[in-house]
Amino acid sequence: GTGAGAVGAQVGGDSLAARATETLDAGALEAEPDSATLHASLQRLGEQQAEHAAAEARAQHEHEMGKQHVQQQGQGGQGGTATAGQGGATAALAAAAAAAAAEPGGLSSVGVGVVTAAALRADARWVPDHHDPFAHPPDCTPKRAHSALQVEPQWTVPFVEGAEWPPPDACSKHKLQDLCDVLRTTARKREVLLAVANSHAPGLDIFLKYIAEVKIPNFMIAALDEALASRLKAQGVPYWFIKNDAQGNHKVSAQKFGIVQGFIRLGCSVLLTDTDVVYMTDPFQALYRDSDIESMSDGWDNKTAHGDIEHIDDLAMGIARHVPATMRMAALNSGLWYVAATVPALRLMQIMAYRMATEDLWDQAGYNLELMLPAHDEHQTAGATVRVAAPFCFCNTKVFFRHMRQQPWFDSHLPIAVHVNYHTDKRERQISIAQYYHHGEKDALRRYTGTHSDAALEPTRVLEKSHRAQIMDGQLTSRNVHSSMRLVQDSVGCRPRKPWKGKVQMDERSLRYVSGMCADGSQDVWCRAFESANAAKPAAARDPSHGGRARTVVVVVASSEDLEELALFAEQVASLKLPGVVVVALDATAAVFARHRDLEALLWEPSGEQASAPRSYFKWKAVEEGVSRGYGVLALDPDTVLLQDPFAHLYYDFDVEVATLGTDDVTAYGYDHVVDDEKMGWSRFVHGTRQF
Repeated sequence: GTGAGAVGAQVGGDSLAARATETLDAGALEAEPDSATLHASLQRLGEQQAEHAAAEARAQHEHEMGKQHVQQQGQGGQGGTATAGQGGATAALAAAAAAAAAEPGGLSSVGVGVVTAAALRADARWVPDHHDPFAHPPDCTPKRAHSALQVEPQWTVPFVEGAEWPPPDACSKHKLQDLCDVLRTTARKREVLLAVANSHAPGLDIFLKYIAEVKIPNFMIAALDEALASRLKAQGVPYWFIKNDAQGNHKVSAQKFGIVQGFIRLGCSVLLTDTDVVYMTDPFQALYRDSDIESMSDGWDNKTAHGDIEHIDDLAMGIARHVPATMRMAALNSGLWYVAATVPALRLMQIMAYRMATEDLWDQAGYNLELMLPAHDEHQTAGATVRVAAPFCFCNTKVFFRHMRQQPWFDSHLPIAVHVNYHTDKRERQISIAQYYHHGEKDALRRYTGTHSDAALEPTRVLEKSHRAQIMDGQLTSRNVHSSMRLVQDSVGCRPRKPWKGKVQMDERSLRYVSGMCADGSQDVWCRAFESANAAKPAAARDPSHGGRARTVVVVVASSEDLEELALFAEQVASLKLPGVVVVALDATAAVFARHRDLEALLWEPSGEQASAPRSYFKWKAVEEGVSRGYGVLALDPDTVLLQDPFAHLYYDFDVEVATLGTDDVTAYGYDHVVDDEKMGWSRFVHGTRQF
């Protein structure tokens, strides 16, 4: 305690003011903090530095004690455990393994397969174009992704040439005959542009006027009251009448999820739109249709629109202080988004309909939390894939007024649609946008010049500069583990739980597995290793009824630098009687060492181009070798400590299950994060998702 206090006092001296100024400066930003803010920050930073220094001192003390313990064991001849370093059994086995590997036929004699070095595949060098749309003139023509990444959607109603659509049996089964009648005459290529509205919807008259002018043939409205239904009938606008008493923008918007379920069940994809959107051209020509959800973003630059990994400095973690990072992204907008008629999209609608009926939840926040954050425990997400729509093609009005208008290409660019989501004077701005694009009135937007909404956009780092330290500290020290504690204390513990406790009626998740590529008696070295490891599991565990668990193996990539960790890992495997483990060794010593510990092993010595590849390449490549052959892979680093059988605690309901760097429920599972842009007035608080 005295030592920690001394360190804390030293940190709390002259260096603290410099540290506080550096933190508040947030990267040499021009604005200076006022004296009150600086004083409060100094006080809080002093407390933080004392806490961090104490933790650092404890960690250093424990490290020194551990080193002394290892040295004493080595000097005393008590080197029988793996923790005894090079003076113990690990060093002896390492020497024996190295000698055995050097002998002719040494590898084959202990059953080590050798991976033949090969040049990196051409597609392994392919790197996606991380295109920043804010750095280039816009182009609204869809660009096809790399062909190897294309996946056939899981359609709710498969496309069958010549088959009647909508399918009569589905219309009858789901009691949607009225909707089917509308879709038969309105849908094009099994798609519609749909607005869910009542007669009080904002900007409805302007919306309808320019929808008609653009001539979008597959447009319709889900009318929630008789007044709107009568009006649409008189105007000849296709509609589906659903009597509903919801009032207010958010309440009406919340009805979308239940309504859209009907369309998806019939195999009809939906481009959902609010009525405060101005369309300049047919939006269907700009859709990619390669994801379950394709949505406009509330983001205002490349990082906020497409997501950004932001590193955090956690002083208490010492050498690992820079390990934590958060993925953050501005919200997708629930006022303009395409929902493909797929099974994952249907599950999303089912989950959101349940949550909107049982929680006090803003529909857009819930929609983003379900789409962008991972499943955990009984909270099973829909598993829908997501594409962010081009920000200069499907525009929010923060980007439109504060960025696009200042660009030299603005006059020559025709956006697909502009959603007036950031401003309260919706009607006036809808009219101005329509006048500019539909009637060629080039002065129609000048009335907004010089207002706060005309100011240049600022990145998140600038917007958060005055309170950045509080945001980071709030994430690192909240210690909100209430949900996790309740889970581990009940009778189920860490074992898989029933999704949503059975309360959400939704289509079951089923993964589409890669077909096995290993024929009986295959001489492929990867096949032999994976088959051997999997065959060591009990017959019951390999039963196909167990789904992914039946063909899942543990893969550990290790070299001779990891022998101590590998020895401990092998002891845990033996203690748990855990079969199905493959060690991919990066040198012969590690390969023989693993075989002496009764672990299945492959030797993959880097050569040629691979010799300069980072170690992470071999881990990801080993995972690919397993998955491409029809095996699920639990990839573990050699310093993993296993306390229970991991196979029994995986859910096998998602393509990826992963351990978190989060420190509590909030950081591990993610949360609704808000950025404050005071220049936007009414819409200053921009929601989004954030997760470690």
